[in-house]
Amino acid sequence: MRIVVPTALGKRTTKTVRQTNHGYKWFSRQVEVKENIELIAGKALNAEAVATYGAAAEGKILIRSLSSLLENLADYPYFLRPGNARTDMTGGLRCMYPYLGVNGDGGSLAAWFFDMEINYPKGLRCARNTVTFDIWPAVSGPLQVRRGQSKEHDLFLGFSDVQRTHNELEGLYFNHEIIGYGVMGNANAPVEITLDPDYARSCQVLNLHRWLRYDLSRYSAVEVKLGSAGTKGNVDQKGMWDVGDYITSDRSWAHNNQNDALLSQVIEYFRRAEPTMYSAAVLKAKHCAHVDFIADDPDPLRRGTMPAHCPEQTDGATYPSHMWLDGLIAAYGVTGEPDFLDTALAVGENMLRWQRDAADIFYADSRECGWPALAFLRLHEFTKEQRWLDAIDEVFQFYQTRMSPDGMIYYELPHGVNTFVEGYGEFIGWRALYFYYERTGKPEVKDFLLRCLDKVYLKSAGLLIGSWAQNDLFPAWAAYKLTGEVKYLEDNYLFLDFLMKREGSFPWGGNDMHFYLGELEQRGELARFCLIADLPV
Repeated sequence: MRIVVPTALGKRTTKTVRQTNHGYKWFSRQVEVKENIELIAGKALNAEAVATYGAAAEGKILIRSLSSLLENLADYPYFLRPGNARTDMTGGLRCMYPYLGVNGDGGSLAAWFFDMEINYPKGLRCARNTVTFDIWPAVSGPLQVRRGQSKEHDLFLGFSDVQRTHNELEGLYFNHEIIGYGVMGNANAPVEITLDPDYARSCQVLNLHRWLRYDLSRYSAVEVKLGSAGTKGNVDQKGMWDVGDYITSDRSWAHNNQNDALLSQVIEYFRRAEPTMYSAAVLKAKHCAHVDFIADDPDPLRRGTMPAHCPEQTDGATYPSHMWLDGLIAAYGVTGEPDFLDTALAVGENMLRWQRDAADIFYADSRECGWPALAFLRLHEFTKEQRWLDAIDEVFQFYQTRMSPDGMIYYELPHGVNTFVEGYGEFIGWRALYFYYERTGKPEVKDFLLRCLDKVYLKSAGLLIGSWAQNDLFPAWAAYKLTGEVKYLEDNYLFLDFLMKREGSFPWGGNDMHFYLGELEQRGELARFCLIADLPV
């Protein structure tokens, strides 16, 4: 699959490129090449690169023919010559910047793929006066597109009727994209835009005003636990179909936007005024809206939605608790990209079909109906359509008919979906109805939440680690908001102190702990937990 562009530059053209590594000092240099030239991005060059860097070693931009660079290999020590495994890990002398400049009698042009490295396999070549963009190079084997998938690519072609210097041609590239450094680097836009975090909080969207204010001077210990101290947005995966996702090295499991990770990235972009979080969020949003999205399927329950944990993106099952749209709507709000909104609306319609036509699964437990309930709230917030509130009210009525006098929710077991009553499932449904109460103010919903409170709120969480409701402290915050009783916050000081002192980050990454942490910060209580003492012997 390629785009071939014949030009009027004339048959005799000179190509301008930049070699990343040259000479004993291993500096980059500009090079002019008169013969045909091809830049490629593909798999890692050797097994050592994969063993050392994993997916980060893939997609390096290389020149196909090293001879075009007229290197005198006798000038190089042995450890810098091609064939040395360690040198070749990141491309060695063949490593290039991902652009081509071309001059001919008819003028000049500059050409490149945006994000060429992370969207490998790719090829960019110029043969005389013809430029070719290889979207899927023939050497990469058959291109397999599964049901519903699509993939968007951006490329640049800039023409002029006059010849331009190498610096002028290269400057066009740098005006749009700056190549990353080192094996972990990938290209980024040279202009980065953020909003003032206090302004973003004042807008009171995405719960930003409730999340912990980003302040490393005061809360660095907490940010370390949250995994956000000094970290930047990164690309977990490379590859045309994989970028924006996380996939295990043996391709047995994929992230597929687990727990609406896209939403967290957008929120962190605003909270931390961190532009790399924006670029990472856009990549993930494109993956969710295009690659992980089943646009059409004969099965209505697989149409217009995303499957779960699929290394090959759309070859697995769909079910209500693994369809996330909040992050897509948030990404649409930042970018205005209509595909993100269209995908979110399609996923919402799919959830309605599950609720109507597959109620045995939709209402199998609180996890399956709880996540859709949260999604229905976001769709109502965005569209103002009553039908989304009606859908979540049906979830509320379901709970009402299955709640015991002591606040326990009961289901028909066994129901065949391999789940059981646990904190994770029970809590997510309760959380959805908490926000439903905030939206509607219905007293019967508040009464329901308070009756269930003992089952979802665990004082000090019993120091149980691993199950969601027991350790993200959202129930403690919500109970405080429902009752106004500060004891729900204070009862968990011991547990928060334990979490701060134990090794490792907060369980589940701590995203939902922001409500509790933000409340403590507003009350002036959080700083005391940042004084980390030695663990008891």
